[in-house]
Amino acid sequence: MADVLIVLRLVVACVFLVAASSKLRRPRTFAEQLTVYVRASATQRRLLAWGVIAVEGALALSYGFGTFSIVTTAVGLLTTAVFALLVTRRLSRGEGGPCLCFGANDGDAIGPRTLVRIALLAAAQLALSADVIRSTWTGAAAAPSWTSAPHDPSSAIAWAIGGVGTVAWMLRSPDVIDQLAIFLRRRTKAAGASLAITEQSSL
Repeated sequence: MADVLIVLRLVVACVFLVAASSKLRRPRTFAEQLTVYVRASATQRRLLAWGVIAVEGALALSYGFGTFSIVTTAVGLLTTAVFALLVTRRLSRGEGGPCLCFGANDGDAIGPRTLVRIALLAAAQLALSADVIRSTWTGAAAAPSWTSAPHDPSSAIAWAIGGVGTVAWMLRSPDVIDQLAIFLRRRTKAAGASLAITEQSSL
């Protein structure tokens, strides 16, 4: 179990590192494209852009190398939740645009694949949060970073790269995306029908 958590730490760290470094390459363009999600002045968008880069960079360092604590997972989950809410709001309105997950002009538009990525990232962080909470209550040590693991870290690196590569391939596959889109549409219709029935019964 400890090895799995170490791999999860490395995977989450890599995701935030790539996200932060991609935005850092073109911060001005990233700030301009934030109009997809927020209505703000140019100055406010620039400040927000640098704030996002700083938070994602700090999370990458904390997950990958730093002292792991409940603060790290709380900030990470909050960041992921805010992004999930913004994406969900646009999808519910039928609006598109770049997802900006990995910086300006990353080539990905907002869609079901964006939500799947967010869900996977959130699941990994929830698992790490549970480990931190367990260690807090029991006094046991939480999963160490891959650099301080008591064994050869190369296995953790290999598993992390393999996991990220597999998930990335699946999310790039049109067949997988089509099936996920169909599933999400069906769930949305079912939820809408259930809500309509509930409203009618309450009248």
